[in-house]
Amino acid sequence: MKKTAKTSMAKIVKDRHLRAFVAADARTKLLVLFMLALVVRFAAAAGYLNDPSPLGGGDYGLYSIGGEHIRDYGDFSNSLFLARPPLYPLMICVLGLNTGAVLLVNCALGALLAPLSYILARQMALDEPFALLAGAILIFDPAEVAYSANLYTEPLANTLLLSAIMLLLFSVRRAKWVGAAGAGALLALSALARPAAYLLWVLLGIILLVAYRRRWRIVMVFAGVCAAGVLGWTVHNGIVFGHYTFNTVGPYTMLYYRAVSVERFATGQEVDAIYEDFARRVEARLGHDTANVDAGARHGHLAATPEVQQALTAVALEVFAAHPLAYLATIPQGLVRMFAHTPVLAAWLIPFDVAWNGLFVTGTVLGLWFAYRRKQWLLFGLVFWLGAYYVAGTLAVSVSAIDTRKRTMLTPLMAVTFAYAVQEIVTRQKKRGGAIGRTPAQGEASSQDLG
Repeated sequence: MKKTAKTSMAKIVKDRHLRAFVAADARTKLLVLFMLALVVRFAAAAGYLNDPSPLGGGDYGLYSIGGEHIRDYGDFSNSLFLARPPLYPLMICVLGLNTGAVLLVNCALGALLAPLSYILARQMALDEPFALLAGAILIFDPAEVAYSANLYTEPLANTLLLSAIMLLLFSVRRAKWVGAAGAGALLALSALARPAAYLLWVLLGIILLVAYRRRWRIVMVFAGVCAAGVLGWTVHNGIVFGHYTFNTVGPYTMLYYRAVSVERFATGQEVDAIYEDFARRVEARLGHDTANVDAGARHGHLAATPEVQQALTAVALEVFAAHPLAYLATIPQGLVRMFAHTPVLAAWLIPFDVAWNGLFVTGTVLGLWFAYRRKQWLLFGLVFWLGAYYVAGTLAVSVSAIDTRKRTMLTPLMAVTFAYAVQEIVTRQKKRGGAIGRTPAQGEASSQDLG
């Protein structure tokens, strides 16, 4: 008799309580995953509820200023919005500029990634126990917990991004026009929370067109809605600030983070001296007097005009051209920091975090290899190309001022791929064990006979 899926699950999951959970209905699993993730994040945030000021770095102060502006003027006319998109400041405003409330909402948004990752794993046809493993990774991953129980914009942006990917897959497979439009809107909102995703509609559109050629109209609805959202904000910036750009932070960080790292590696100069030199070179390109320029002048280049943005890019490219070997030599530093370094954790957790990150990255790479070998092109394409897009984009503008916060955008995809690798390993071990334990039937050649 053919074995049922539940029978195979029972063999994989030995503990009876876990077996009962695996056999539970989907709503129960989603609720349990969310509640566990929420408890872990609330526990991590508990010590900061009375004074959340140490969280969020300098970014939260800027987003809070944006929230105050929205409250006072009801628009997005502050030049801050050139560098910091408006959705997170809008959330801060809606929550009454209450930092504690923002922290709790971020915890809840981050906790949603656990059940959403489980759903994504099931969409990728992972078996039940391994889909639950993907969700469990999002519950306990140190970087995810640390940056969800925090005041950064990642919980909002990443939850919107994962929701967009899931809804897009559902809509393309079932030819749902409204769902595709909703996925486009969610992705545009993710970019308006954190600009890293603002070109993802192009990449996702290409991947889905390759995977589902006959549903190209559905894919185009998604791409059109997302592109309209991105273009709308770009036009807003052009009308209000005279700069038709989605965001100005890229050229700024490329010069004052990436190029500074290259210059320091190549010359050994102090960072403040490099800041001052670069700021002088930018001001000189603009035709300004450089007599009083110091390292702090760089802050005036963040919400850049088109002319300032061009000058920032030009100086950065000059540095890269002058030190090409230093540019290449600093890339491994960025990769290590992005995938293995979580400085906000308590000191006693750091060794565990480093070991887990090594295992997590290794399992993800192995899962990609299995997906490639098994021709699971959708899983491989989503994880490989979205990972390449985001890693390349991150390392293009910074290698020193980054850590695992920058990989949280990819964590759900990595978790699904890691769980897929575990599933493949378990399946192969079961097949190997069955082959070893089975004796050849009458008239069946053994491996020795064939050898």
